[in-house]
Amino acid sequence: MTNLAMLFITLSIIWVLFSVPSTVSEITRHHEQPQHTMCNECEENPPLPPPPPPEIKCPPPPVPVIECPPPPVPVIESPPPPVPVIESPPPPGLPSPWPPRPTRPPRPPRPPLPPILPPILPPSPPLPPLLPPPPRPPLYPEGPEVGEDYDDYNDGEKLVPAMQYLTFVALLSLPYYLLV
Repeated sequence: MTNLAMLFITLSIIWVLFSVPSTVSEITRHHEQPQHTMCNECEENPPLPPPPPPEIKCPPPPVPVIECPPPPVPVIESPPPPVPVIESPPPPGLPSPWPPRPTRPPRPPRPPLPPILPPILPPSPPLPPLLPPPPRPPLYPEGPEVGEDYDDYNDGEKLVPAMQYLTFVALLSLPYYLLV
């Protein structure tokens, strides 16, 4: 027998063993239940009295909140200000109980301030006078006066290269327009 057949047989045996007791217990439980007869048992066993109403529980009384008094603020006693001792001069004719104070020697005079440093760079020479500005070119080129003939100014010299260029471009683009 192969391993697969052995496994199948083992699983089926386990399934039968675990399923049979549950069905047997269900059958015996079904037969153990007493059969009810409609009227005889009702007369012998009167219905139970209704259950007592549930007790209504009141909420507990509120707990009074006891407010504690605030803690006492400690009073900080400041020491009394010192009383100045006023020394009264001794009456004339009596010697002083304290030795005389030493006198401080006078300060020596301060040294004079150093002189102001000379400038680092020598003074620059005066600038030469400014030159007059160069003459400006006229805003408009000299052309024909008002009323003169323009034929002398535009005699066609500048138009010849432009016409040659336009003709060349037109001839180059002509095959493109013919194909389209």
